[in-house]
Amino acid sequence: SRAPAMRGLNGMMGVRVEGADEAYFRLLVEIARGGEVAAPAASKPRGQVMLVEDSRDVRSLLAEAFTAEGYEVLECADGGLALAAMDRLQPPCAVVLDLAMPLVDGWRVLDAMRASPTHRDLPVLVLSAHPDAALARAARHVAKPFELENVLRTVRELVAATSVTRVH
Repeated sequence: SRAPAMRGLNGMMGVRVEGADEAYFRLLVEIARGGEVAAPAASKPRGQVMLVEDSRDVRSLLAEAFTAEGYEVLECADGGLALAAMDRLQPPCAVVLDLAMPLVDGWRVLDAMRASPTHRDLPVLVLSAHPDAALARAARHVAKPFELENVLRTVRELVAATSVTRVH
């Protein structure tokens, strides 16, 4: 059958179409209680973090943590999806980027970002076990395996520094 197979995983839904890569996305579902729809609490997000990581487990862990911190999260399973999203969407307040990924790796994403007037100044946190990761042209680097609080603190610092720079 050519119909996509659907499955749920940790609040994520996946769609697999024969001959295509998998795509994962988060879906906010409003829950009805006693005939009333319970809308999510209205709060302004801190901004959007683009999370570019090929490991579904790492991506899910980080997405949940960033969401709990008040960020909107755009998840990309590889660099090609990240570059396509950057071409179509508003720039995020920070990018968390793995270097070693199949298809389009993080090095190519960094090169494309630095060549783009729209994206060259975006703060990038490279999150990688790659031995040369510290040499990446990124604002910061956190080695894998990582402590979650260290990643969250680093992104908060990058976003705060960028916000101050944009105000002045």
